[in-house]
Amino acid sequence: MLRRLGTKRCLSTAAQIIPRYTTSTLENGLTVASEFMPGTKTATVGVWINAGSRADNSKSSGTAHFLEHLAFKGTDRRTQLNLELEVENMGSQINAYTSRENTVYYAKCLASKIDESVDILSDIL
Repeated sequence: MLRRLGTKRCLSTAAQIIPRYTTSTLENGLTVASEFMPGTKTATVGVWINAGSRADNSKSSGTAHFLEHLAFKGTDRRTQLNLELEVENMGSQINAYTSRENTVYYAKCLASKIDESVDILSDIL
């Protein structure tokens, strides 16, 4: 119908958010991948460890997954209860999973709480 009236369609294209990825390597060999997304108020910070269930053998089946759970039982600096309260009081979430290739620990937090989340992750690991 628009063509019959001689009117051209004017459709705007949705704005694309192009993620800005950066990769860097720390002095200790740790590779850091970051993505900047303007306008977001939250962040996810994670650690990927190249040790999943593939590293288990018949005598150590389930070890990678077991070790994943031990990380949340407390540290020298934080008891299990203090760890849970600190994460909850920041309005954050902390979790982990084990796949065949990796064990991953991550925290979802407000962007203003990245430093605290990194501190917690580094403490449990």
